[in-house]
Amino acid sequence: MGCMRKAGRVLRDVLNTYGISQNKLAIAMGVGSSVVYRWFNELIDPTGDTLVKMVVALKLLDIQQIPIE
Repeated sequence: MGCMRKAGRVLRDVLNTYGISQNKLAIAMGVGSSVVYRWFNELIDPTGDTLVKMVVALKLLDIQQIPIE
């Protein structure tokens, strides 16, 4: 399998670790939840540009989940 579909495994690990749903990521990125589903389940790979957008969205989502005291 090589590098193909590795993004899906990493995405799955990140979403599970930080408790971020596929739908939340889809909304944050402005893409359909079916697209995130296909990445998550290693059916397709995101493009390089999409990976950059994904990282930005994940950082924003993670920050939003930090409880404010």
